[in-house]
Amino acid sequence: MGKRYKYKAIQIYSSDEWMANSTKRYRTVFDRTEVSYLRVELSFYNKLFDEADWECNVMLKAFKWQDGKKKELCALESEIRVSREENVVYVRDGWGNPSAGTYWYAGEYFWEAFIDKELIGSQQFFINDVGLVKWNANPYFEIEYIKLYTGNFKDGDNRQKNIS
Repeated sequence: MGKRYKYKAIQIYSSDEWMANSTKRYRTVFDRTEVSYLRVELSFYNKLFDEADWECNVMLKAFKWQDGKKKELCALESEIRVSREENVVYVRDGWGNPSAGTYWYAGEYFWEAFIDKELIGSQQFFINDVGLVKWNANPYFEIEYIKLYTGNFKDGDNRQKNIS
């Protein structure tokens, strides 16, 4: 029998709050001061959809690139029961520390996903130590000048309607 799954994606997020339509804010760049736990979501297609239930072992590992070598940070293992009613299977987990900025430091990292001890995918991500972007300050750039232009009178009306 061939593989019972097909890899879809690994996505990373820091907040476990759901947004509209049950979506997450997936990213690959974070600032150290905002991150307590980094969460990973593995998704794969169930090739036995509508045919049979099955089980597998899923392992999610986080690594940091350090001195040209990968250093393992965690290995999160779980036994998953895949239902014949699931077309796409999601496995979510995370690693870190409850205090933001105390575990994930500036650097290059990646998650790897294994199903039944076979590597099926990986996703790189980065932690910066620049500072949080706020409404009145952005540590990533400074505005040197702003050019204003005369526009159509109707442009202003449309912007006002969209703001409220």
